[in-house]
Amino acid sequence: MTAETIGVTGADGFLGDHVVRALEATGEARLRRIALHEVPSTSFANAAAPREALDILVHLAWRGVPSSPQRFADDCLENLHGSVRLLEWAAQAGVRKIVFAS
Repeated sequence: MTAETIGVTGADGFLGDHVVRALEATGEARLRRIALHEVPSTSFANAAAPREALDILVHLAWRGVPSSPQRFADDCLENLHGSVRLLEWAAQAGVRKIVFAS
């Protein structure tokens, strides 16, 4: 059986670091850290698929602490918009499973 390729957003954060270490410890998956700047911001019709096909996407990238009380709504919208873009990109790229931590 071929190892699954798992993409992880937020891999440098607290949760992401632990998830990546746990997955690496199994030795059963190929891991790829996904930077959100790799995800196209507008046109999905011509969006480039990930460099390597992903079987599973673990989405942990999220701005958890508002940058300021005055920006709370903007931070929430940025998180939501980024997640929707990521999910559309994953669907376009043929990702079979998505794990979303909330």
